[in-house]
Amino acid sequence: MQEAKRFDGIDKSWKKIMQDTAKNPNVLEACSVEGRLDTLRMLSEQLETCQKSLSEYLDTKRCAFPRCAIHANSLSALMSYMATCLPWVNIQA
Repeated sequence: MQEAKRFDGIDKSWKKIMQDTAKNPNVLEACSVEGRLDTLRMLSEQLETCQKSLSEYLDTKRCAFPRCAIHANSLSALMSYMATCLPWVNIQA
């Protein structure tokens, strides 16, 4: 839950930056806004924290459900496997 709130904050900050940039799309001006670089660095660090937490969470689920994780990283492989197991179902990869 904490990570979801963190991500929402990151998303809100990013959208604000993009809205401000859309109003004035000059790249030099957009990059030279005071505090912009520090804000982007902070958002990047927070995103890395969210990604790490998400990876750890998914690892715990993969350990709890190992058979489901066999093809979790590849949707096309999963669809192909399902088509092999369930030949009567029309699964398009």
